[in-house]
Amino acid sequence: MYRAMSFLPAYREKHGITEVVVIVVGNGCRQVAEMFGEADIVALCDTEMDELVQAIIFTREADCIIAHHDLPYKVADFFDLPGWGVVEVNA
Repeated sequence: MYRAMSFLPAYREKHGITEVVVIVVGNGCRQVAEMFGEADIVALCDTEMDELVQAIIFTREADCIIAHHDLPYKVADFFDLPGWGVVEVNA
């Protein structure tokens, strides 16, 4: 966390990024991120972060950067997977 946050200012400047939301796992990482003065920090649990990372990879979200992940995620086209389809859920 410390290393990622230490590189963030230079990365933001190089790529012209003016606003960021830092999303971390747990309060310990949140406290480290706070040391760098970022205003928008969100702490998630492991499961929530895992689901978020999978969603970012799956949707090929261009405005999100995954600074580090250690699980073997695979990008696949949802509709090319056998047995998968669209399900409408009324909540």
